[in-house]
Amino acid sequence: MAAAAAAGYDVMTRLGEALDGPTILHRGIWPTYFLAPVAVAAVTARLLDLDAKRSAHALAIALALAAPSVGRQSGASNVALACDRDAARSGVAAARAAQSGFTGDLHLFEGEFFLGVYHLSPDAELLAKALEPEPSVAVTSFKPWCAARQTMAAVQALREIIGEAWRPPT
Repeated sequence: MAAAAAAGYDVMTRLGEALDGPTILHRGIWPTYFLAPVAVAAVTARLLDLDAKRSAHALAIALALAAPSVGRQSGASNVALACDRDAARSGVAAARAAQSGFTGDLHLFEGEFFLGVYHLSPDAELLAKALEPEPSVAVTSFKPWCAARQTMAAVQALREIIGEAWRPPT
């Protein structure tokens, strides 16, 4: 299970890096949601013990099922949790489809597809880096609590201010 989870995390991290996740987030594309089906397909392919060819098709099918956004996160109705559930379901469905012999487009990143549909051009050099033996989880930082990464500094500063303000007098 741990190896499967690491595979999914590695796929999501490397694709997020290749798509320049922080930059596309500001364009309204939520990288975590966009890549969730692909990450879950990687996990599921590993758990199903799919060979390399079927695993590649599972990832391609999942990428075809991926959606870039759930709308404005600051809007009145945020359906992100329901969408995350469906993204994960798409990843499992993609791996099971590949297991059954369905195939996906293994060249979605090549040519004009991503550029034309999403206005994204994945960094091929960073994608090739995915072939390196060191898992991306080994060089990735983790958030100390559940919150958006961009809020971390402000929350930590507030924690420190509160911590200093509540010291007992000496």
